[in-house]
Amino acid sequence: MPRPLVSVLLPVRNAAATLGECLDSLEAQSLQGVQIVAVDHGSTDDSFELLARRRSVQVLRHPQGTLLDARNAGLAHCQGRLVARMDADDRCDLHRLEVQAAYLEAHPDLVSPTMKPVHNKNVPT
Repeated sequence: MPRPLVSVLLPVRNAAATLGECLDSLEAQSLQGVQIVAVDHGSTDDSFELLARRRSVQVLRHPQGTLLDARNAGLAHCQGRLVARMDADDRCDLHRLEVQAAYLEAHPDLVSPTMKPVHNKNVPT
């Protein structure tokens, strides 16, 4: 499978009530080949089971630690040249990722001087 242009990093904790709509909006994106990396960090509801039913979602379990720890664990699995963040109680517009990716591709100078580009799937140092 070719490297995706965009990976979506989705931390999840006890979001069973909103997760279906969130994932539906990601799966319906006009940009094809989006990688969805969901990190369940200690859910006690049905969140993990809902994630596991979705073939389009790479699911990780990170039951301990902080939200930041869960995000970093997921980031290590993101393979896209760009990484988008989304919360499990959000929905996104059908064209969100396509529009954002096109803008960033057209404006490569929009990188914070404190950020380092990610050249592979490893978390930058």
